[in-house]
Amino acid sequence: MDVVEIDAASNRGINEIRELREKVKYLPNILRKKVYIIDEVHMLTTEAFNALLKVLEEPPEHVIFIMATTEPNKVIPTIMSRCQRFDFFPIPMDKIKERLQKIAKSEKITISDSAMSLISKYVDGSLRDADGILEQLAAFGEDKIEVADVISLLGVTDLEMLFEFTDILIEKNLVRGLLLVNKITGSNQNLKVFVSEFLDHLYDLYVIKNYNNPFEIVNISEDYKDKCLGQAKRLQKEEIEFYMELFTDLLKQIKWGEGSKVFFKSAVVRAINFIVLDEKEIGKKTRLMETQIESLRKEIDKINSIQEGYKNSHNHKADVDTSVYENEEDDFDIININEIDKRVSEVEIQSRHTVSGGKAHKSEISDAGVEKKDEEIGLI
Repeated sequence: MDVVEIDAASNRGINEIRELREKVKYLPNILRKKVYIIDEVHMLTTEAFNALLKVLEEPPEHVIFIMATTEPNKVIPTIMSRCQRFDFFPIPMDKIKERLQKIAKSEKITISDSAMSLISKYVDGSLRDADGILEQLAAFGEDKIEVADVISLLGVTDLEMLFEFTDILIEKNLVRGLLLVNKITGSNQNLKVFVSEFLDHLYDLYVIKNYNNPFEIVNISEDYKDKCLGQAKRLQKEEIEFYMELFTDLLKQIKWGEGSKVFFKSAVVRAINFIVLDEKEIGKKTRLMETQIESLRKEIDKINSIQEGYKNSHNHKADVDTSVYENEEDDFDIININEIDKRVSEVEIQSRHTVSGGKAHKSEISDAGVEKKDEEIGLI
């Protein structure tokens, strides 16, 4: 009675605030202070804000106002300047899970540990939502609440399936990947929800991979921290970045039609076949390509050399035939000149002959050559 909660989304007019101004005059019955909690205060109209401002300017000593909002930028500055601001952050998954365990124990609700982990992840830091989900499951569930019950109620993805899907990408196991794709697309699993939650999982792995204190940034249950650390260690940074880009594009393409399954299958195949080469592997492949290129160059040079030699051999043969013909003509000319000189010499020798003892001695001309003729002449 001394704590009053007002939903500003449905009580947002000036009349409701005027009524509030009348009630704050009364003293609390039990507590030292009377507390008014105005939820979604940013939904109030301008007139309602101005009416509330008059109360805040001169508040009664026995009254405390708590205004909650998810959009503080929509609260008018004159209200903000008269309040103390406290920013609340999402409650860690482990704390939510502990709270669910206490509630389940006190209410005698039997629920599996995996189911509580899935609820804790789904509510994204909101304990109120987690409490409401547990209440629904207890009302409509069976003797023991299992993961399947949570999935059926919320339409979310089993965390184990996300880890299994990531393992498939790491191992590049196409067969397992296609089987899991058939399992996902053949069930009532919402592809859009699955891809969205897988992107959240990739983000967690990326933070773990690149930061020294990742669990100060990401909200992961203690049950799954070791698994996340193991997967982040086995993945390369470039792989995670590629998967995030690929499935972000897929999320934009997915619609409620038949094409969604085709897009999903295509993206999974691309993801499994993606390979990142490290610097050593790139250097090795580069050197191999350079060796192959050099070998091809040598083969090309060898072929060009053979073709050039074949061409030169034909040209040389033509030159030789021509030179032989020319040499034969030169030899013929030389022989004729020698023959002429020889005959001239014979005539000169004959003209020098003398008569001795009444008998004329005639030089004999033979094939022995000029030297023999000279000897005979000397004897005369």
